[in-house]
Amino acid sequence: MEVNSYDKYFSSKYARLLVRIVILYLISTIFKSFDQSFIADLTIFNLRGHMFSIVYVLYGLLVWQGAVEVAGWAAPKFTQRKFFLWRPGSWHMDW
Repeated sequence: MEVNSYDKYFSSKYARLLVRIVILYLISTIFKSFDQSFIADLTIFNLRGHMFSIVYVLYGLLVWQGAVEVAGWAAPKFTQRKFFLWRPGSWHMDW
């Protein structure tokens, strides 16, 4: 399969949302596994664990979409500028 054949799967808005949810849920599970307060019952399937995952995923989706919006707003403004402050030969002192 070529790389372009995967583009039809990830061009859908719902597929991107699903991938983001899965990534954020996996990160929340990793956080829960290292937090000692979640290990008290030796299970991640309790109400507190589920509420943490739901809130983490919702907050993560909000932040992720905000970052996408800011990047979309900033890209046309800042990609055409040159950020080099120094050019060879431009700053020399004549004593």
